[in-house]
Amino acid sequence: MEKAVEVHELTKIYDDKVRALDGISFDIPVGSIFAILGPNGAGKTTTLKSILGLIKPTSGKVMTLGVEPFPDGVRDASFVPEEKELYQWITVSKMVDIFSSFAPHFSMENFKKFADKFELTMDRKIGELSQGNKTKLYISLAFSQNVSLYVLDEPTWGLDPVMRRNVLDTIKELAIDGKTVVYSSHILSEVEEVCDGMIILKSGRIVYSGTVDDLKDKTGNDLSNAFLNLMEDGEKK
Repeated sequence: MEKAVEVHELTKIYDDKVRALDGISFDIPVGSIFAILGPNGAGKTTTLKSILGLIKPTSGKVMTLGVEPFPDGVRDASFVPEEKELYQWITVSKMVDIFSSFAPHFSMENFKKFADKFELTMDRKIGELSQGNKTKLYISLAFSQNVSLYVLDEPTWGLDPVMRRNVLDTIKELAIDGKTVVYSSHILSEVEEVCDGMIILKSGRIVYSGTVDDLKDKTGNDLSNAFLNLMEDGEKK
């Protein structure tokens, strides 16, 4: 099976003392929807940024779309970061113009489609937007790029149920089209609905790697209870 991402013994230590990741290894197949789960501080965002080459590993190796992502990054990828922050003093419309000027795979036609789908208000300043509307702007920009890999950190943060459904439907459509989606979410029902595979992190280590169904079968629990049990004992199932 062709792999979009290969991670081998990845370790990341910040400031020579904070071990965010501790020798994790996993693969993500092309065309899959893959979730990276864990409590706050488990290493999820560090893993996503390592996949994109936004931070340098302390040790280990990452291959993304066939190349080492650090230090040049991954051009054939789109990213929604955990921090949904953009230029606060400009309008949504102006932000789109700026983004389109440097994003090589951006399609204005696609953006207009997603702006309608997510009900974006184009003439408001970004600083005036609610957290949910900032998320809608970010995901519209991300989904408007025709790339092979979409990396989404909390892509439904602050969204109402209707908009969350639109995001999940779009993720499913991307995978049908052969795209690879890697995402992190605290909403386990989303993971259960859409993901093909996942890892669960605790304190920078993988405590589970596999599918939702396998985890439920092995533990005899639903996903939420299985997740909570893993957080309590930290033992790899």
